[in-house]
Amino acid sequence: MNHEDYKEMLPLYCLGTVEEGEARTLELHLKICAECSAELDDWRDTTSALAFAAAPAEPARELRSRILESIRSSTAQVAEYKAEESLRPKSDPASNVVSLPARSWSVAQKTLSIAASLVFVALLASLYVVWSRNQALETEVARLSRGLDEAKAKVARLEQDGEILSSPMMAVATLKGTPMAQKAQGKLMYDQKTGRAIFTAANMPPAPAGMAYQLWYIAGTHVMRGAVFSADASGRAMMHDQLPPEAREATVFAVTLEPASGVDAPTGDKYLLSPAI
Repeated sequence: MNHEDYKEMLPLYCLGTVEEGEARTLELHLKICAECSAELDDWRDTTSALAFAAAPAEPARELRSRILESIRSSTAQVAEYKAEESLRPKSDPASNVVSLPARSWSVAQKTLSIAASLVFVALLASLYVVWSRNQALETEVARLSRGLDEAKAKVARLEQDGEILSSPMMAVATLKGTPMAQKAQGKLMYDQKTGRAIFTAANMPPAPAGMAYQLWYIAGTHVMRGAVFSADASGRAMMHDQLPPEAREATVFAVTLEPASGVDAPTGDKYLLSPAI
């Protein structure tokens, strides 16, 4: 029996349709052949998957008869071989040699092997399709989840803005452009009770790289830092801030150009400034 014969036996061995004598011979071969041993592991995985993936089916009556006839023929050959072995003298050196009749596959066995291979390929294709659809579904779910989170954040922000604009303690300060940005204008709306604020600006010049605008609250000689913001390509900007209690008494508001990380005291030119309240 050559190497290819052993390889052809692997799928039937996994299906439990190999005669006992041939199974022992194959098992001896598997101990010394790494290639067949590895391929056997693949066939075992395949037959295990088929046990769950394949729908129960009743074989055709003709195929069933042919398989049973093949099994009876093989069983008779094995019985004949065992009878010869029992009559062989124990001193005969040939008694230690395993010898089996030449391998002859029936049409039914070959059909089963081909069918198992086809089912295995179909199963792999189905699993790949399911995996691809699952990946696409997970991506879509993640995208929708992010969109939902963003929508919730926007709704929450709109609710807060509505509370600021409808507060009886709301104050409004108008900022006008300086010679640095004569067409620029800004508006600060804040709740004097909670300190929550909305700042909007228009016609702001683009900030140089690494720079941004920063809002300031001025009460007398006390200058308090506000949030940092950037304008879009059209010069518009909108940002939210939280005024500390002392900043709610500010009488002047200003916007300067500062490093993008913000500073604790103004260092740049003023671009927006409100008249003293």
